Amino acid sequence: MGMAYALGAETREIEDFGYDLWQKRNDFQVRPSALDVTKNILLNLLVPGAAIDQKGFIDVRESMRNEISKVARYTKPSMPVYALTYNMDTKRNEVLTPNKVSKSMYGDFIKHSSAINSILASSAIPVLHIPRLIRRGQATHTYIDGSLFEEVPLASIYRKWLIDRQNGLTKTKRLHILAINLFPPLANIHFFGRLPTKPFKFIRLLGIITNLVDLARRCRIQEQLQLIETDSNASIIEINLPKLSRRNCLDPGIIPPAIAKSKTMFVKQLLELEGHRP
Repeated sequence: MGMAYALGAETREIEDFGYDLWQKRNDFQVRPSALDVTKNILLNLLVPGAAIDQKGFIDVRESMRNEISKVARYTKPSMPVYALTYNMDTKRNEVLTPNKVSKSMYGDFIKHSSAINSILASSAIPVLHIPRLIRRGQATHTYIDGSLFEEVPLASIYRKWLIDRQNGLTKTKRLHILAINLFPPLANIHFFGRLPTKPFKFIRLLGIITNLVDLARRCRIQEQLQLIETDSNASIIEINLPKLSRRNCLDPGIIPPAIAKSKTMFVKQLLELEGHRP
């Protein structure tokens, strides 16, 4: 909802959206049902070329567009906003932004895109959600969430800061990254444990793949941390989400307790950081 906030949404409106999602008062679907997954797998088996890693299980594009349009007060963000995405055609991470971008300075690293395209591309969780197609010139590019190769946006922030400092766009001598990992391990997403594995061996393989993906994700985060920690002018400050039983971030049931606990836990952590600030 960062883009909604930048477009003028009040924090209370964003909070209300969470409660509406929890109470199923809108048509926004966060995660696929076991029926959705089984149906797509059958389609994949019966129709060659209908790969689920390309198609995704559910389409959140129209629902997200509608929800943002309800609360957006501006047509353009009131503050700089950057969305981390993965371009499936060029096979690399790209940062999309509605801000003006200097191609000579950032090359293919940061690209201009509309606010809605940026957030829809960044919200397309790999495998689960249908990718976002964005047309540039004569080519159409397929985008998914950039967490595929950068679990928490760390390296991209650090890279942009280095480019900006080299080109005199920032006078900031030290970089402090406030990082929050919002995405749960794929293996913890409950619907994987409810799928019929006996009729479809592919589903059992999917479970093994999710565990491998989670391991790769943890390794990538550690690698990025080590890269940034080698620079004495850069530091990472982690804000931890409250532990909420065995729920995960794709379960709407997490919303009420997460909001309640975050209001106190986040403030407490930020005050502690403020007290230790040099």
